[in-house]
Amino acid sequence: MVLLSVIGQGWGSKNKMIANRDNKLNKLMNKKAGPIDITVLVFIALALSIGTLLIFYLHGGYVSSKIQDSRFLDGAYIKENLMNSYIDRIMDKSVVNVDKNNPIPGFINNFQNELFKYKTNGTYVLAELFQLESQIKEENVQFIDGRIVFSVTINIISEYGDKFDVNYVYSRKFFKVI
Repeated sequence: MVLLSVIGQGWGSKNKMIANRDNKLNKLMNKKAGPIDITVLVFIALALSIGTLLIFYLHGGYVSSKIQDSRFLDGAYIKENLMNSYIDRIMDKSVVNVDKNNPIPGFINNFQNELFKYKTNGTYVLAELFQLESQIKEENVQFIDGRIVFSVTINIISEYGDKFDVNYVYSRKFFKVI
């Protein structure tokens, strides 16, 4: 019993200290103003509301943004792979029967002839192949160590409805051994 009464007195004195501290805080705080946390919360909410309304007013009531989604790039990557395979096929056939001493003019001529085979009714099998017509010139073709190097820059444009366009540009060097 003695032990319980000592523990009970210890707890009672702690509760009295906490109550005294709360009384002192209440005396210091103006009871008419209320807690400061609620006042700050109200001002922040008011400022946020006014800021939001101001932004909508300044932007004419509409919001525009760029949507970046990797799913829209899938079509561009598929076209890139198709372009690479078509160019590889054309180059495979263009290096055949080329003069090894001066291969660039023969390669360009063969490439243009082979590229023409991918055109039906005035359009190419893949629309982006038309860009090769302007790029198959001596500035973009090199002969290095028995290999023909053809440098191209392809611009792939994919449209998804009225709102989404993907403009994908890539550069690549194609190599073929003569």
